[in-house]
Amino acid sequence: MAKKKISVAMITFNHEKYIEKAITSVLMQTGEFELEIVIGDDCSTDDTRVIIDKLVLDNQENCKIKTIYREWNVGVTENLMQVILACTGDYIALLEGDDFWTDNEKLEKQSVFLDNNRQFSACYHKVAICDNQSRITDKCADQIGIDHNEYSWNDFSKLKLPGQTGTLMFRNEGVDSTWEILRRGHRFIGDRALALILLNKGRIFCFDYVWSVYRVVVKQNGSNYLSITHGKNTSNEMYDLYSKFVEYQRECDNTHIKSVEGARKRIVLSSIVLFIQNKSKSNFRMMCELINREGMVSTVLFALNVLVNKRRHSINV
Repeated sequence: MAKKKISVAMITFNHEKYIEKAITSVLMQTGEFELEIVIGDDCSTDDTRVIIDKLVLDNQENCKIKTIYREWNVGVTENLMQVILACTGDYIALLEGDDFWTDNEKLEKQSVFLDNNRQFSACYHKVAICDNQSRITDKCADQIGIDHNEYSWNDFSKLKLPGQTGTLMFRNEGVDSTWEILRRGHRFIGDRALALILLNKGRIFCFDYVWSVYRVVVKQNGSNYLSITHGKNTSNEMYDLYSKFVEYQRECDNTHIKSVEGARKRIVLSSIVLFIQNKSKSNFRMMCELINREGMVSTVLFALNVLVNKRRHSINV
């Protein structure tokens, strides 16, 4: 019987300080599988490609490493989409060029779970967080906001995520038209589209273990999304993204449309909270714009429903 094959889809841009650690953490993986690494560099202007080429040369006998080098910058989600398309494994795991894995059996553990649980389309796990010097700032980040082992449509409706992108492994069942939302959703944000796509394909499991490190770097004039949006109100961008998700869900399966619409309504509520916390003119304009787009009556009714449910929960507790 042939070994299963696992593809690691890596995307990178100007990660010369971190890319070697990321790739090395993949090469250290052990288990009963054939490993393939596909790296998409989005036209880095530093020495990222030089470092990748050296690692490819040094490991050509041990592991198949494909490189996709862009001649111009296409953006995070388009780069990721093209890398996923190039993967040939039974399963695909994701990792960005500035993050890294810490458990050498991570791929084995996740793939065995998916082998034995066909009803699940994907699985995630927890992460630690580090800074640009690789200093751990949070040993187990409660980033996803869920306290159970299965990510649900209810979690999606509350704007929660199943996990950080570098913790994901999913079945490679081919990239069909349902994956288009990844590239047309947002140039930088892919984690929420991935959660939506995979929920439509099956159940999602969340391991309660830390097997990787997510690097959080926010710097002035930085090119990553955290740096670009630091201190800014991005409610309109998120509303646009979830409006696309609503259209997508209508095309896929109307069964869960209320969950996706509910997530979009929560973005409107978040803009109201932001204004209450900081009564700036820009926050006021943003709040009014989103209430107008969603509809005053719809927003008020949803807000009342959220408050009633919170009240019920506090009484039950």
